[in-house]
Amino acid sequence: TITAVEIKIDPEENREAVLRKIFSNLNKGGKLLSDQEQRNGIYNCAFYEMLQRFNSNNSKWRNIWGREHPAAKDMEVLLRFCALRKYAGYNSSTKEFFIKNYHSSYVDLLDTFSEEAMAFSQEEIEKYKKELEEFMNLFFIHRKMSSNITLLESFYAIFTVFDKKIPITQDVCDKVLEDNRYKENTRQGTANMKKINERWKTLYDIWCGNDNAGDTENYQ
Repeated sequence: TITAVEIKIDPEENREAVLRKIFSNLNKGGKLLSDQEQRNGIYNCAFYEMLQRFNSNNSKWRNIWGREHPAAKDMEVLLRFCALRKYAGYNSSTKEFFIKNYHSSYVDLLDTFSEEAMAFSQEEIEKYKKELEEFMNLFFIHRKMSSNITLLESFYAIFTVFDKKIPITQDVCDKVLEDNRYKENTRQGTANMKKINERWKTLYDIWCGNDNAGDTENYQ
């Protein structure tokens, strides 16, 4: 005997949120899935296929991150980059960064972005892919960065908001990580928008300073 349950979702715009909840509930009986593993199971679309291929096959990204994460954390970081491309900006009047639809939770932001990504055209998807490739090509480092997600995010935010294409060397990374202002805003409550602002401003000052581009010779 096979029991079938039909679930009707109304209105249609709540479909993905309901599916995600069902998927989450169904997987609570066994090994708990990470948020990104759940997204991978729900948002079956061309954009996600591109992101999964990029995560597995882009050699620069694999060199920056290291081995593929068993719970898809690396995929989630790429998704976060893409969400920042769409939602992040800078208010020149207040001199503050902002992230549209952000309420101190990347979980909600990435779910919202994933739902929107299901309707992306192939042209839009290619633009996201191209920008990810351009970003990875800026790195000239010799240490993996999987333990420094906030640093990667900060670099990407400045890169996408201001279209900065300055080499990211190990020296620049170390300067940012050693900066007291940056460290103060990465200790607790890193998802707070005020702390995000301070991190991004600090990184901008260090990375985009005229004499801080660093020497890429030793990282080719």
